[in-house]
Amino acid sequence: MAGKSKIKLNLKGFRALRNDPAVVSDLERRARAVAAAAGAGFEASTQKGKNRARASVITGDFKSRREQAKSNVLRRALNSGR
Repeated sequence: MAGKSKIKLNLKGFRALRNDPAVVSDLERRARAVAAAAGAGFEASTQKGKNRARASVITGDFKSRREQAKSNVLRRALNSGR
């Protein structure tokens, strides 16, 4: 039988990877693709935090908010971010 193995995670390395410029640009690309697929009035946004970068797509005006509420446009546009 094999002995016990210990895995020590490099948390600083994970943090650096999640904030890497290449990762941030990929998140931006994906968010822009989803916003474009959702249609006019949807806006892509990215933020760099302490531990990781984030991307989101939000409604920018009343018409897009109404469309999102009625048809769930963002959920249908999500696959375009792949």
